Amino acid sequence: MATFESNVKHLAYAPESVYAKLSDLSNLANVKQRLGGEEIDPRIAEKIGEDKANEIREKLSKIDANADEVSIDVPPVGKIALKVVERVPNKSVKLASENSMLPVEFTININPEGEGASTMQLALDANLNPFLKMMLGQKLKEGVDKMADMLAMLPYGTPAAERADETASETTEENA
Repeated sequence: MATFESNVKHLAYAPESVYAKLSDLSNLANVKQRLGGEEIDPRIAEKIGEDKANEIREKLSKIDANADEVSIDVPPVGKIALKVVERVPNKSVKLASENSMLPVEFTININPEGEGASTMQLALDANLNPFLKMMLGQKLKEGVDKMADMLAMLPYGTPAAERADETASETTEENA
């Protein structure tokens, strides 16, 4: 079994918020809807650039999801379907391929990092022979990193810094 891990992503959201969003795969439909319309959110386009936004929009158009399954059309391979096989609240979501010639498991690991923040790392486990690992290894690593980048851009609620600012201003108002 070959394992390909993404870079660790630092998120300004509590692990509970990140888990709540990622454990329900139908939330991908919300992301798809946000990016897939004619008018892309200007904040997102500004942050990542219009070309990258259009590339993401195109890729998201090939994704279908419900709460427990996601399928992605990947040319020239075809449709790849992943199903949630394990959920560990506020820690991880594990998906496994269905009806695939290449069995894979995909795990999203979430860890607390300070108050109201977390880290996320993706891991792809694939049963590859040495030849396939040599041919596909770098592409799979790049794919896992790109997926982590995309998931790190999602809104998971109110960021910890904004919550701290709101709490500070509420405290100041109460003391005045």
